[in-house]
Amino acid sequence: MTHTDEAREAHPQHTFLRTAEVFARYRWGRSAGYLRLRDPSFPRPLPGGVYRLDTLLAWEESQLAAAPTSLSDSVELAPADERDASQSVTAPPARRRAKKAA
Repeated sequence: MTHTDEAREAHPQHTFLRTAEVFARYRWGRSAGYLRLRDPSFPRPLPGGVYRLDTLLAWEESQLAAAPTSLSDSVELAPADERDASQSVTAPPARRRAKKAA
């Protein structure tokens, strides 16, 4: 690890990511990525088209804070012993089409 790499790890405000690196960080494809870069809530690039890591981290935190905490908080599931025995975990059988009369 070079001295430059150590400085980048210690100071995210001095770390800059190119557009392709932002796409890789968030696992975005190009089509969806460019649409998300235009979103008003996404940090604006600096001159030269680079993004500061500290502003991206702050954006990540704001997105996580706005997202629901978990699925279990929003959906109540009945305990297994209270479920009706007729309820099945498997999908219902596929329906067959009725034959047309000729």
